[in-house]
Amino acid sequence: MAKAEPDPIPRIVCRMQKLKSFVQIGVVAAHNARTHPCKSADPNRIHLNQVLVGTGDVLADAKTAIARVDGPVRKNGVLAIEIILTARASWFTEVLTRCDEFRDRSIDMSKLRYGDRLVSAYWHLDEDAPHLHLVIVPLELKPNGKLKLNCRAAFGTAEALRTLQDWAGELGAPLGLERGKKRLVEEIRVPYKPPSQYRAETHAMHDAVIKAQAEVESLRKDAEADRTAAANARAKAESLGIEAADDWATAARSRIDAETLRAELGTLRKEITANHAATRLELGKASDDARRAGAMIDAVAYTLEKFCEGHIVGADPISAKLMLKPNLSTLYSSEIEAKVGPAMAQCCRLVNSLSNIVQTLPKEAQEWYLVEVEKRVGQLREIRESVEVNFSPAATAGASIDTGRASRHELIDEFLTDNSDDAGLSLPIISDDGQDMAPDGGPNDTVEECEECSTGNSAIVAP
Repeated sequence: MAKAEPDPIPRIVCRMQKLKSFVQIGVVAAHNARTHPCKSADPNRIHLNQVLVGTGDVLADAKTAIARVDGPVRKNGVLAIEIILTARASWFTEVLTRCDEFRDRSIDMSKLRYGDRLVSAYWHLDEDAPHLHLVIVPLELKPNGKLKLNCRAAFGTAEALRTLQDWAGELGAPLGLERGKKRLVEEIRVPYKPPSQYRAETHAMHDAVIKAQAEVESLRKDAEADRTAAANARAKAESLGIEAADDWATAARSRIDAETLRAELGTLRKEITANHAATRLELGKASDDARRAGAMIDAVAYTLEKFCEGHIVGADPISAKLMLKPNLSTLYSSEIEAKVGPAMAQCCRLVNSLSNIVQTLPKEAQEWYLVEVEKRVGQLREIRESVEVNFSPAATAGASIDTGRASRHELIDEFLTDNSDDAGLSLPIISDDGQDMAPDGGPNDTVEECEECSTGNSAIVAP
């Protein structure tokens, strides 16, 4: 069932509960006398509370009244009724005299209605809303003259409860308070909520309202920011509309230029297509030459490595044969000749030159010289990797070849010459017919930069 909206009409509140044991009466007594802590009460205002009926000890006053009953009391019988009379807190604060007027009229009408059955009345001012606690012992004089407890007659039926609310309405009418709303049957069956639960739900609702207000304020600010942004966007759109008209005229002129360029591009595309097949053929040949050059470099590097290790001791440049260490196995000798095979003639000349240099050096200089040769082997390996990276089919797939060059060897020759100069070693480059394409020289073909040599080749010299 949906929660009802707050009622703007000031109404009197009349609540009652049955007390079926002296324990329950004791709890009411402790609450009314404030001998037990009350979370909703202000300790600094307890002294304002008043005892209007009774001694102030609710339990003792109730026992005194119940002692007048003739005969035993039923175990499940109602011993007393507690009634609370109040109104909403804001109603009491509107007029300063309302507190006293409500207290006086409530106690007068309660004494008139219940007589000596009213055993206790407490007026509390230490909570938000002033209220009156009435404790009534439901005594009834039977036709036989005996005094019995009979709660049903006064409070046990729906009609009796409606009569109680009508009486409360009569009490509050002169003060401007109306009777509480008459509830439907299904509303009457709603379980009663104790004040603590009601206050907790009220506080939770209050927090939810504050949170909702904060969200609404945030949304309002966002909406204001959106309106400002929309106004700015509208102004910018109007400015862009003028610029768009100028851009349209410019685009029309550009369209004419584009058609002219499209025609020129069509002509160029035909020329590129015609040269594409030749370009791919040249790229393939350049890749093959790079592989052959790589094989040459591998052979030279392997020869220098085995020379430094002492497995190759010399060479005959005329017959193009290497002189191997005598105690090498036949299998290992065949392996050396197979790996040197692609550049046998060039390697023989190189080994012969290195042997002549080593023989002319003192022993301590020979060791240093061989170390320098081993360094050149590492440099050759790096050059070999550069050739493989830069002239592999994958690297040359998107390259552009100038078909006007004299020979496809020119790219590879230029690359190897540049890298060999950087490495400090001049390499023999072999042409298709197996001839040395680099100038043939002696030991000074592999030197560091030397002032007497105008070719810029390098040499290894002993200290």
